[in-house]
Amino acid sequence: MSGHRPPPETGATAKIALPAAMRGCRDGDGDGHGDVALLAALTPIIAAHPLLTVATEQGGRVDPASVRITLLQRDGLGDRLRLGVLAEEIVGGCSCGDAPYSAGFYAELTLRLDLPGGTGEIALVRD
Repeated sequence: MSGHRPPPETGATAKIALPAAMRGCRDGDGDGHGDVALLAALTPIIAAHPLLTVATEQGGRVDPASVRITLLQRDGLGDRLRLGVLAEEIVGGCSCGDAPYSAGFYAELTLRLDLPGGTGEIALVRD
């Protein structure tokens, strides 16, 4: 990825604990294997995080099984990422007689990694 820095986050932020398996997920040789492992490890964490609910368009609940994450940008050191998140929210009906339905939504997050410390900070990007 390019060495350009992602724009600053402007939305809500939250600390996350990273699984031990992520500590070696920096893609230093550029072959993409580290990115695949990183995204695979991040997906269940982000899918279950309440911050993603803030990004829903209709105030529904995020369907964790629908969450897909794409790496959009990485800074030169690999410690700051911009992620695209595509998911579905489950929306309750407007009245008691309406059936719930699913609606897709897209959000972007920034993620600052502290791999040795096993933590990260995610932020919702509001462009």
